[in-house]
Amino acid sequence: MSKKTSKRIFQICHICAYILPILSCLVGVGLLIYYPLLGFRFQLVALVLVLLAIFLVAMQLAYRKHKRVVLYVFMVLSVLYGLGITYCDYIFYRAVHTMSTISTQAGDIVSAGVYTLNDSELQTTEDLKGRTIALQPESNESTSTMITDGLQEDGFSESDLVTTTYANYVEAYNALLNGDVDAIALDAGGISMIEQVYPDVTDQIRSIVSYQRIVHATASDDKANLSTEPFTLLINGVDIRNGNLNEAANADVIMLATFNPQTMKLSLNSIPRDTYIPVTCQGQRDKITHSGSGGINCTIESIENAFDIKIDYYVKLNFYAVVDLVDAIGGIDVDVPITFTEQDSHDNADAIHLEAGENQHLNGEEALALARHRKTLLRGDIDRGINQQIVIEGILRKLASGKIVTSVDSLLSVVGDNVQTNMSPQNMYSLFSLLTNLGSNSRYGDMSALNIQSHTLEGTDLYKTESWSGGQEIYYFVPNESSINATTLEIKRIIGEEPYPLPTSKFSFNANVPYEKADIDLDELVYDNASSSRRTLTVPDFEGDTYADVRRWCSNNETTVGSAYAITCEYRTTDGTELNDDSRYESGSVEAGEVLSADNMLRGTKTLIFHFTGDQNSSQADVGYRIIADNLRVRTSDSDRDLLAILPYYVTDLTGKRIASSQYTATIEDDEINWQRAGTYRATLVVTSNEDPSLTASLRITVTVYSV
Repeated sequence: MSKKTSKRIFQICHICAYILPILSCLVGVGLLIYYPLLGFRFQLVALVLVLLAIFLVAMQLAYRKHKRVVLYVFMVLSVLYGLGITYCDYIFYRAVHTMSTISTQAGDIVSAGVYTLNDSELQTTEDLKGRTIALQPESNESTSTMITDGLQEDGFSESDLVTTTYANYVEAYNALLNGDVDAIALDAGGISMIEQVYPDVTDQIRSIVSYQRIVHATASDDKANLSTEPFTLLINGVDIRNGNLNEAANADVIMLATFNPQTMKLSLNSIPRDTYIPVTCQGQRDKITHSGSGGINCTIESIENAFDIKIDYYVKLNFYAVVDLVDAIGGIDVDVPITFTEQDSHDNADAIHLEAGENQHLNGEEALALARHRKTLLRGDIDRGINQQIVIEGILRKLASGKIVTSVDSLLSVVGDNVQTNMSPQNMYSLFSLLTNLGSNSRYGDMSALNIQSHTLEGTDLYKTESWSGGQEIYYFVPNESSINATTLEIKRIIGEEPYPLPTSKFSFNANVPYEKADIDLDELVYDNASSSRRTLTVPDFEGDTYADVRRWCSNNETTVGSAYAITCEYRTTDGTELNDDSRYESGSVEAGEVLSADNMLRGTKTLIFHFTGDQNSSQADVGYRIIADNLRVRTSDSDRDLLAILPYYVTDLTGKRIASSQYTATIEDDEINWQRAGTYRATLVVTSNEDPSLTASLRITVTVYSV
């Protein structure tokens, strides 16, 4: 190589060492200033420009003083710096583009179709002409209208379109099975209802034609600055492994996240998917999960009406993307509250096994298993909601830790494909800016600056025989009115609509009266769940107590340590006899004087096991019924209501064992309720054994009717 050629190559490299970092830094500074995505962007701009100046000045000095080796070193460093800034520019632009991609105001695509049995001769839309189609306008008028309008647009005349109506989807499906109709109109909610009676329905039917409509979500405030203004966000997790996020689908995860950036308080409130509340798009009470088939707006309106709150934004995510999301950020570290086995995301049975323990590192499959597991949880959906909060908190902590720099590219790919929100890009810029600033607000560089409170809606399990269920009991989760009110109050306190209670202190002193130290029996001390911020429970000495005594203590203290930390009790005998109220306490899994609190318990439910010795000489426990019920609060109505159909109650024997509804008859007496007039009314619920009419129980119920 000639000297002239070498000099030219050197000049080109020298120029590149100047131009590349200058251009990449200018682009980066422009992106940082134009898109306010990072809370520390001005500090970052200063750092980028200072480093650029150092490289340029060093190269210039080395060039003028003919320090060839030093010049070559800084040229290489300058080029590497320029390449590094270029990659950062790319990642930053991808983040901005991803936020624009997932932001939408388009609403949901609600689908409905005409279905027939697999062995039917009907194959095409044309074959439906003159055939009888079952509609269910009482269950979902919009679905029936969508089908009839769609068929008419496809050329069906009035004589071609033959329909008959049924009260609900199950009755219509029964008519299809019996050959009374040729086809049935169904949407996702209808299929879910039928599956509760016929679990294999999707294997028995096929679609002939389907129609779609767009249900627009309520527009969000795209100018709100979420780094300063409080807001409530609906997190809606759906299973769409075979679909897309624009399609309306039943919600597997329903969670409210309320955040106030002024106080740095974040409240996560889980709502079990089977929660039984009025669903606005159906015009009747149903499981909240079924609201998703009517579009995200139906879910939002149903929750807003039930809780008397305003939901500002929503995030819909493919819950099975949790696997890719957690793997993309290198796993999460969380406390696993229970030992369990669960299937993986590909439905391979017992593929995931986790042991209970603190600060465990979970990969994506393990995180999904923890979030979806329910079958061995003592409180079912309530405990599953707590576990989902654990996973979400773990993800948030990892995102705010700054340990995902090398994973940002893959993380953005996962988010772009599996998340949808009505937040505007500007909303997300301000929120992400605050999130990236959490580390600087924390002494430890993590999310300790953020005060996270987690709650799960409390309620009662209700097994109810519906008119359409063919005698089968359908499970509902009936929320306690007190829990709904507590959730509403917590949300309104965080966003500043309701004040927090001021601490109070009562103290009196008389110098003329000698001071006497109070003698406090810790075993008899009662803790106030509503006001105590440091909830603890001291286990008493059960020596000499009976099964009835221990059961009563457990019943009174199941939620003493908080909604995210609960206890439940199991009772066993050591001599093979049956438990009765006179069985004597022998031993337990906890010792007398042991203190249970959030400090020494894993989140979730702690099971206390008690052993008893049966009393061979005692008689069987008295036979009897006990009614467990919540008082009712409903809006005024234009027509009378069936109190038994909406009253949250169940029946147990005197040992607490639930009695199947087929074993007793329930009636309402002294019913003076005026459903059209606001007021407080009383009624009596009476249950009578079907086998022994002399075995009865009654309970006075308070019903509050209020106007909208």
